[in-house]
Formats: sequence, C-alpha cells, structure tokens
Amino acid sequence: MKKRYMLMIALIAFVLIMVVTNPKQEDYVNWATNELTADKGILLSLGANQLAKPVIDSATETTNFMLFSVYKTAVPHNDSIVTTVGLLNQFIQTEAAE
Repeated sequence: MKKRYMLMIALIAFVLIMVVTNPKQEDYVNWATNELTADKGILLSLGANQLAKPVIDSATETTNFMLFSVYKTAVPHNDSIVTTVGLLNQFIQTEAAE
C-alpha cells in the first residue's frame, strides 16, 4: 500500500512538472529565432532577430496539450511545415514536411 502511494505521488509530481514547464509560443519563437541566427555574426543576428520574430510568430500554429505543446511553422520559401514539440522547457524538431 505504501509503495502505491509513493508511486502515485511521484506520478502526480511528474505531471505537475510537465504542466509547469510546458513552453509558451513566445518561448518557441525565441528558440526558433536563435536557431536560425546561431551561426550568423553578431550584427546580422541582431537584425535577423528583429525581422524573424514577427514572421515566425505569425507563421506558427500552436497546439497545447497541457503536458507538452506542438508547434507547426509554415516556411513560405519552400512550402513546407516544420513541426516542433516543446516539453520540459526544451524543443525537439520532429519533421519538416512538404
């Protein structure tokens, strides 16, 4: 019986951590912008940040599943959609579908 309670408490704690650390769209936009400008020079990065953030934000559709979120960003120049999963304050790019 005690083992069951400990398992239930651990599961509840894990779910709460997942809910609290589920990233918002603003976090995703910042992450995606940093990924795009990571290998650019400092001046180019500053300009790209100001231009890319509103474009990424408007091109992204977010689906929030409470424990994690799925971000689908349309890439206009090649008509593809980049899908990214956000959980535990991390982002995992899963696919770029055409």
